[in-house]
Amino acid sequence: WLYPDLADMVSLPSDMSQPLELKGVVKRISGLSGAAIDSVQLRMWDGSKHFHGAKGGETHKEYSLQDDEIILAVMQETRGHYLGNCLTFYTSRSRTIILQGRDAKRRQRFVAPKGCQVVGLQFEDGKLIGLITERMTGSGGGQVEEIGGRNGYAVDMVWFKLRGGEVRSYGEPNGTEQGPYRLANDEYVVIVEQGLRDAFLGNSMVFYTSAGQVISFLGMEACPTRRMAAPLGMQVCGIEFTGSHLDRAVLCPASGNTSETSTISMS
Repeated sequence: WLYPDLADMVSLPSDMSQPLELKGVVKRISGLSGAAIDSVQLRMWDGSKHFHGAKGGETHKEYSLQDDEIILAVMQETRGHYLGNCLTFYTSRSRTIILQGRDAKRRQRFVAPKGCQVVGLQFEDGKLIGLITERMTGSGGGQVEEIGGRNGYAVDMVWFKLRGGEVRSYGEPNGTEQGPYRLANDEYVVIVEQGLRDAFLGNSMVFYTSAGQVISFLGMEACPTRRMAAPLGMQVCGIEFTGSHLDRAVLCPASGNTSETSTISMS
C-alpha cells in the first residue's frame, strides 16, 4: 500500500524505543449480534457517533477505550449479508476488541505491548498460545528480516528469519512454499492472528507490521476475511462499509489530530 504524503501528516521520533505520544480518537466501540453482526457503533472522544448496520441482534457488547489508547488494525470475517461474522479491533494496549456472531470461526489473536516487537511464536499442538517479544532498541530496527511459510489445505509451517541470521520455524515442511516476505529495516511485527483448526498450524496465520503491511498465509479452507493495519504514527479513526463488506478505514495521526485524515482500502 502507498500512503500519500504520510511523512507530512505525522512526525516520527528518530529513537523508536521511545513510544509516540498517543491520543485516542475512538472512545467506545459497541455492537449487536446474533448469528452475525447486525450493527457496530464508534463513539468518539469529541462526542460524535458513527453507526453502521441495522437494528436487530440478540447480544449487545460494549468496550471503552482509554484516552491514550488507539486502534492499530481492523479485521472482518465476511459473509454475504449483515456486517459479517466478526469484527476485531486491535489496540495499542494489547487488547483485541471483538464483536462476533455465533457463526464466527475460532481464532487466536495477540498484540505486542507498546514499545515491543514480535520475534517468535509459541504453539501448543498447533494452537498459537503466545508471542516472544523484545523491547525496541534505540536504533529502532526491526529484528525480523523475513517471514515465510508453507500451506495447502491448512497452514503447514511459518518461519521468521532474524537479521542476525537465525531462523525460527514452526510446523512441518509440507505444502507449497509461500514467500519469503521481506520487512524494511525499521519495520517490525506487532500483531499475530491465527484461524484455528484441529491440526497443522490452523487455517490461517497472519502478521500485521508497524509499516501497515499485512502478511497472510492462508490454507484452502481459510474463510474470507478483510484486514488492514495502520502504519506507525497513525491510528484508525473510522471505518466504511459497502453493503456488508468493510471496504475502507479512515486514518489520522496517533497524536489525535482529526483535521488530517486519509482513507485506505482493506486488503
